[in-house]
Amino acid sequence: MSDWRLSANSTIYKEALKATKTIQPPATGFVRPQDTTGRATEVQFKQNNTIIQLLLKLTEEVEDLKVAVKRLETVKGKEVTQPDDLSDSLD
Repeated sequence: MSDWRLSANSTIYKEALKATKTIQPPATGFVRPQDTTGRATEVQFKQNNTIIQLLLKLTEEVEDLKVAVKRLETVKGKEVTQPDDLSDSLD
C-alpha cells in the first residue's frame, strides 16, 4: 500500500509534527477536508508549518550529502594507483 497512511506513520513525518506542535498544538499534517469545516485557515497554517519543517529537514540532509560527496571526492583524488604488474613484480 503506497498512500498517505504509510507516510503518516513514517518517523520523519512524526518528527516534523512533533517539531511544529509547540507553535500551536496540535500540529497538523494530513487532513480530511470534511474535518476542517470552519477552521480551514488554521489548518492551512499548521500544515504549512509542517511542510516548512519537512523542507528544512530535507535541506539539512542534502547539505550533509554534499559534505560527504566532497569528502569522498577528496579521498578519491588522493588515491595512490598501483601499476597492474606490481603484484607480478613482487612475486
